[in-house]
Amino acid sequence: MCKRLGVLLAVILMMAVSLGGCAYSNTDPQKQAARVRLCEVFPSLLYAPQYVAITQALFAEEGLEVELTTVLSAEELNTALQEGHADIAVAGAEISLQVYQQGEEDYLINFCQLTQREGSFLLGHNQETDFEWGDLRGKTIIVGHPGGRQEMVLEYILKQYGLNPGKDVDIISDSHASEAFKERKGDYVVLGEPAATWLEKEDAGYAAASMGTASGDIPETVYMARKSMLQKNPELIQKFSNAVYQAQLWVDSHSPLETAQVIKPFFPDIKLADLAAAIERYQQQNTWRITTVMDQPSFDLLQEIICTAGEMDAVIEPYMLINNDFAKKAVLCNKR
Repeated sequence: MCKRLGVLLAVILMMAVSLGGCAYSNTDPQKQAARVRLCEVFPSLLYAPQYVAITQALFAEEGLEVELTTVLSAEELNTALQEGHADIAVAGAEISLQVYQQGEEDYLINFCQLTQREGSFLLGHNQETDFEWGDLRGKTIIVGHPGGRQEMVLEYILKQYGLNPGKDVDIISDSHASEAFKERKGDYVVLGEPAATWLEKEDAGYAAASMGTASGDIPETVYMARKSMLQKNPELIQKFSNAVYQAQLWVDSHSPLETAQVIKPFFPDIKLADLAAAIERYQQQNTWRITTVMDQPSFDLLQEIICTAGEMDAVIEPYMLINNDFAKKAVLCNKR
């Protein structure tokens, strides 16, 4: 069982930043926009509100010019932040936990939550209207990457249903999970979107359960920045948070097809109908939050999942890695 760290830091400068009054959008065309270097790990449908904020000029309305770059791993993302090549990153909150545990002095603070559900689904070879997690005893499940959050969440769910991963259920990893599943190398496969939709369209697999629904809410996708970034640039962080919040509201109030049409430029190789189907599946399980305020119980659950997987020695106090000041103000100052 994880032992809660007794962190004895009395005052964290970043938490004491005074945000003053509401920050309104920059509507002065003569004023130069502030550049924000945003980094993501692979383009993802889970970031749909972010792409909406870009294409619908929600960042621009806040006086921000977002420069989006993509990296291939969490390690590259942290390096970009620590070396000053990026200002803000969008990723799973577990990255901030890993960086803190590594002893990074200018560690990462989560200031804005985008999604609240793990974005993967369990698919089987046959349609199952009465699927039960206990039915997985003696089965083999394919995951895409070993040791990642997807696998940790899967193992956590299995244990909640009395199944011992590796004993009662075999879990194998394959970077080409969909193809391995179609080749019958496993009984089930865990896939995100749009891979899950593609498999179903081929009649090669059928969604049996939602990983996000089964595990409970976790901070699956958040915005984070170095502690020093929040200290030195609170106005920029506030404007960024305002735009993300407006984007969350936009996605919540528009149809999957409308959202798909808006974000299509970021997914040129995915058909519009497939984008819409994937977005609809995510909306049905309440993947996207309609507030940027981070949920502490979900952060605690994420740590419990990581601890259960043996990837953390001690739980970190949420206040160390969460700053909700900007998110709360974005909601309070919503004038739309």
